[in-house]
Order: sequence, then C-alpha cells, then structure tokens
Amino acid sequence: MELLSPAGSFSALRAAVENGADAVYFGGNLFNARLGAQNFDSGEMKDALSFCHTHGVHAYITMNTLTHDRDLHSALDYAAFLYENSADALIIQDLGLFSLIKKYIPEFELHASTQMGISTLDGVKKCEELGFKRVVLSRELSLGDISHISRNSKMPLEVFVHGAMCMSFSGGCLFSSMVGQRSGNCGSCAQPCRKYAAIDRAPSEHDLALSLGDLCMLEHLDELERAGAMSLKIEGRMKKPEYIASVTHAYRRALDGADKNELKALRAELREVFSRGEFTTGYYFGDGARVNRIASASPSQNTLSVIRSRQSLKMRPISMHFSAIAGETAKLAVVSDFASITVTGDIVQAPRKPITADTVNRYKEQLSKLGGTAFYAKDINTHITGFIPVSAVNEMRRNAVKELEMHLTQKRKRPEIPQDISPMPHGVDSKARPHVTTRVMNMQQAQAAYDSGADEIVAEYGMFSREDISRLNEYRKSCKLTLALPITLIGAEQEERLMRSIDPSDFDGIEINNLGQIEYAKRFGFICGGMHLNVFNAHTAQCFLDMGLERLTLSPELNAAQVREIMRSVPHKKLSLHIYGRVVLMNLYHCPIKETSGCTECGKSPHQLYDADGRSFPVFGTRTSGSCSVVRLYNCFAHDLMPKLEQVEGINYVLSFTDESPETVKNRIFASTNGVKEALANTTRGYFKK
Repeated sequence: MELLSPAGSFSALRAAVENGADAVYFGGNLFNARLGAQNFDSGEMKDALSFCHTHGVHAYITMNTLTHDRDLHSALDYAAFLYENSADALIIQDLGLFSLIKKYIPEFELHASTQMGISTLDGVKKCEELGFKRVVLSRELSLGDISHISRNSKMPLEVFVHGAMCMSFSGGCLFSSMVGQRSGNCGSCAQPCRKYAAIDRAPSEHDLALSLGDLCMLEHLDELERAGAMSLKIEGRMKKPEYIASVTHAYRRALDGADKNELKALRAELREVFSRGEFTTGYYFGDGARVNRIASASPSQNTLSVIRSRQSLKMRPISMHFSAIAGETAKLAVVSDFASITVTGDIVQAPRKPITADTVNRYKEQLSKLGGTAFYAKDINTHITGFIPVSAVNEMRRNAVKELEMHLTQKRKRPEIPQDISPMPHGVDSKARPHVTTRVMNMQQAQAAYDSGADEIVAEYGMFSREDISRLNEYRKSCKLTLALPITLIGAEQEERLMRSIDPSDFDGIEINNLGQIEYAKRFGFICGGMHLNVFNAHTAQCFLDMGLERLTLSPELNAAQVREIMRSVPHKKLSLHIYGRVVLMNLYHCPIKETSGCTECGKSPHQLYDADGRSFPVFGTRTSGSCSVVRLYNCFAHDLMPKLEQVEGINYVLSFTDESPETVKNRIFASTNGVKEALANTTRGYFKK
C-alpha cells in the first residue's frame, strides 16, 4: 500500500519524504482547497516536484476547488504548467475543469477528490467511465463498504487513515460559505464547525456539537489492505512539519511491521503532537465518530528532539562499473532501477607504479562519495590497468549523478492551450416562462404548493411515507411530482433500502445530488440535478447534461454575474436557481442530536443548533425505515432573491420550504410568478448581491 502524506510548505514536504512517505500531495497558491496553508509558488513548485522525483516519491497536486467560468482558462494553464514539470497526478473536484484537462492534456493522470463525495460502487464506476485513474473515497464509508466497492471494480481506491475529520460530507458543506462568506469549496473554509454550538440550547464552554475527534487507523492497516485500499492518506496540509514527520514515521513503521508495543508508543506520540482528545476510527467500524472535541498540541522538547533525530532522506541504490584501461578512454557506467547511463573521461595513462588493492580502493572511495545526492552505491565494480587523476574520477562521478538527476526530473512537453475554451454561446431567451419547482417537507406545504400553481413538487426522500406519496398522487392534478435523493447513500444496505422503499412509477422524475446516483436515476426517466452537484461553471453543467440530466440547479455560491455567465452557454430551460428557502449548510452522517439526546423523530419536528452568537439553525433527519441516513443542518436565514430576479431573467426557479407555514409557501410562489420584488423579513440575498 502507498503511504500518502500532506505538505503545506517545503519544510513539511521534506519532513514527509524524510520519514518514509511513498507519495506526497500539496498545492499551489491557487485552485486548491487549503489556501490557508503556505503552499508553493511556481518556482517552489518546480523545486518541490524535482525534490520528490529525485528521491523516488510521487507528487500529487491538489486542484480540488470549484472553479468559476472566468478562472477556468487560468486553471487549465496552471495544469499545463504542472504537466510540463512532471507532476504525477492532479486531484480534481470540479467536473468542468476535469473535462477540459481530459480534452487538452489527455495524458495527465487525474484523481477524483474526496470533495466529489464518491461513496458508492456506482459512483466509482462512473468515475472510471469518465476517465479518472483513482478515487479518494468519502470518509464516511465502513470497511465493508470499501470491500464491496473493491471487489466489484478495478479502480484504485485511496482512503484517509489519520487526522481531522469534517463533520459534513466533503463537497457538501456550505456552513463557512453561507455564514461567513468563506467558501470551503473554494479553499477558504473558516471551520465554523470547531466553534461553540449545542443542540436545543445555548452552548457552554464545553459544547462543540459539530467538532469531531481526529481519525487514527494506526493499528488497523491490515484490515484496510484486506478491504482493498491501495493508498493510505494522511490529512494535514495546514499542520506543522513536526506533525507531518511524526505521523508519516508512525504509519511507515506500521506498514513495515512494527509490533504492538511500538505502535502503542507511536500512538502516544501522535496524541502529544496533535489530537482532539481520544482518537477514533471514524466510520470504518460503524459510526465511531464523536463530537465535543477540541484541539490540543503540546509536544515536549524531548519528543520534538526525537522527531527531528529521525530525519533520513530516502536514498536510491545504484550500481557503478568503472573502467580505466591504459590507452583507452575512462568509462563509468551507472545502473539504477530507472536508468542506465555511461559517461566517459580522459584517456587513461600507463600506470606510474604497480596497480595494487589500495589503488583500486582509492578509486572506489572517490566513486562512492555520493553525499548530498539522492543515491548510494550498493556495489562498485572496477577494471583498472592504468592511471587517471582522482579529480578526473570525481568529475565523471558528478557527471553521472547529474545525468541521473536529469533523467528523474526531465520535463514533458507543455501542451498547447487555446485562448478561447468557452462553450458555444447560447442565445438569451428571457421570454421563456420560468419553471417553478418547490421542495417541501410535509403534506401541508405540498398542498399549499399545489394550490398556488407550482409546476413541480419535490418530495425529499425519507420525509414522506408510502401513504403520503399515494395521497400526493391523488390530488396533484397537472403538477409534476419528483423524488429528491440526499447528497449520498452510504453503502449497499442503504442503496438496497432505497430500491425496496421507492416505486419509480409514483414519480415523474428524480433529483440527484451525487455523481453516483445517475445509474439508479435512469429508471425514473426524467433526471434533474440538485444544488449539491456543485454546478459552478458552464463546462460542469454541460458534463451533467451529456450524462443525461435534463435540468440542473446551480450552486447557491454563485453571484448574479456568474449565473449569467453560465446562462450564456447553457439553454435556460436546462438551468434552475434556488431563489427562496434555507440552504442546507451541512449534510451529516454522524447525528449530533443522537449523541446529545438519543435518537428521536427529528425529521418530523426539527431540532435547533444554537451557536455562541445566539443564532439557531434547524436540524432535520432524513428517516428511512426507522433509521437516519443523512442529517441536514439548514441556514439560520432563508435566501430570498425576489428583488433580484430581473438580473437572471429566463432561468427556472427553485423554492425550498422547511419549517414555513402553508401561507408562506403560497406567498413566495405568488411572488415568484407575479414579479413581486419584496423579500420577506429576516432573509438574506447570500452571494447573489456580490
């Protein structure tokens, strides 16, 4: 298995390589999800890639943010720069950027970021079909889930083994973005989940209802290998070099066969260097996550000294064959696992005195002086019948090493990127009547939506019983009824539960919120995409349309100008915008309600999460056959874009209702269809006004 370590700086990169990483992942100053790290500018990136390759370590570069249309050319140009400098792979979230790299740099290896939320076999197969060469699986999977995927696909699977865990599904968290205008999907997460919060009451100094403990799988690597993981990923691009060194060393030793006593000592060191209380095994053995955890980092000077004393760069073995035959040109052949080269020197002179063993050893000593390089001589063979100056031998050795290093760090030809990569423009059709979709949570809201002339009702999976669905079909008249899937369904068991509980003939279509749901959705006929598909640019929209989706809800992180940019290239009837309702801030697999007050019927009457500022955020559970599959945390304020709709004339509308009364449902549907420009009180325009 590959040991994959993080690096947010060159010193952290060196610490990872010195402590046994097989591969390192890091990012530049743009287009990566950890913009708060020191990261690498272009010059440092070149040096970092050369350093990794010289020492036999793979380098995977993070370009795992969502990308606006105006930034796609710069992102693609940066990808070309990374390809030229021989980065081994890119880690990608944005499907639009992915499609452009596949088109213009087809040889570049691309890995599906955990930000894509790939958590099912269908999701992995879809990534394989698209052309990804590796999938970084969601952290929420169990060992059984991973094993099921591994047994039924050929895709290399990467999993997290250590470090901080996000409370929300990766790629599905808008908390920092909507509450603090710092988007996690764009690399600027402010980590509001680590602040004081409590369920159904004001938080005390001990309440951190969304702060999960750190993951540690140090003693369970054999189980991960049996499950089919091929790469073990350590979290921590924001961490100090000492942390990177300690964690990399611990997992290197575990992979190399450390016994239980050594692992126990290494685990204690890891807790001292950085932890959030007791480590957990996350979701690998079921839901082992725990909240109310706060960070602690207090390594002693002795521990730091021990960590620093372990520094040892990975050296690459070479075999050397030196020939100094009197009257001929001196030759030095160097053979490694990646290249075989020969350099020549001066004409060898007749010996001034007899060739002895001491003479041969002196030449071998000069040839073995490889300090400061990435190589060591595992064997040196000589054939000496004449004399050549030591300085000439040293020069040959240096030339040979230089050629080896050039072979390891050789550049690739930079691909040509056209100036215009925009999709074909689509004529603006502002005369089209918007299609009005309403998302509802209960029967009263559904009835109000029907009565108010909504074109489509979206029923959240798990919020309506089979009897409710039958009733909806009885009186919905000409209004369409669509089933909305949550951001993900974890594992084969939940997928099978979906199959048993849903009859596609009850619905006119289905809304998906994950790449892995496309195959299942085909049995419904009409497929639309929800906001969790993170459609950020026209190229991403086109990707999903090419996969068979017929309508897409754009990301709520877009402003009016960015929405219009997408509308220029995609038919308006294919696009929807969330114009009213509370945005889902977090999609949770670990339920904070269950941890604090036991399992309740949270889907029927929402609980509230209170933060230190006194704000309250509704929390709903999606219940399926008596158990929660996804818990959703909603914004404290509803979005209301009614005063701004003339800026995106022609786009379709989505209105989402959570705890609103039937009267509010009717009011907002009327406003959307009759040009009312007044927003309700205590609402927000979010990014749209930016």
